[in-house]
Amino acid sequence: GWQNTSSISLSFSRDHRDNIFFPTSGSNFTLYNEIAGGPLQGDFNFFKQIAQVSWYTRTIWKLALRTKWRFGYVTGYGGKEAPPDERFYLGGTGADGIRGYPDRSIGPSEGGLREIIFSTEYSAPIGSDQIVGLLFFDTGNCYNSLEEFNFWDMKSGAGVGIRIQSPFGLIGFDYAHNFE
Repeated sequence: GWQNTSSISLSFSRDHRDNIFFPTSGSNFTLYNEIAGGPLQGDFNFFKQIAQVSWYTRTIWKLALRTKWRFGYVTGYGGKEAPPDERFYLGGTGADGIRGYPDRSIGPSEGGLREIIFSTEYSAPIGSDQIVGLLFFDTGNCYNSLEEFNFWDMKSGAGVGIRIQSPFGLIGFDYAHNFE
């Protein structure tokens, strides 16, 4: 049947990149907070927090190094668990992506309550900043508790990619290999 989520969210963000499409210096920080249920009513009671920071450094010529750290946490309260669509499912591309793995293939099958992702990209413009080639390395995992966390159990993938800035938005292609 139908279920309702009533929530309120608050984000803090600081963007100090020199270019939003092909940044070569600066940083980007985002802290996302969401609370659902309780006095807001609805069928779910949960608290979710995601912190992500990316640093961009120009190296030689027009090459740029990007480092991203992403940490996520979700928990239920009031005797209820976090709903499945608010949990973390790592793998594939996107915000929770670890390239080299299929979508939603990393972590517990019912979704994780904690996530940790580290990503590094080394990119170079091809002609201009409209087409960018890159090398990348991603690692991370998701868990249901901090006791399960293990740095030696991180899932890692590496590969090459290309990003094209088109009139329809950013288009990306990646070829990745996982290290399992």
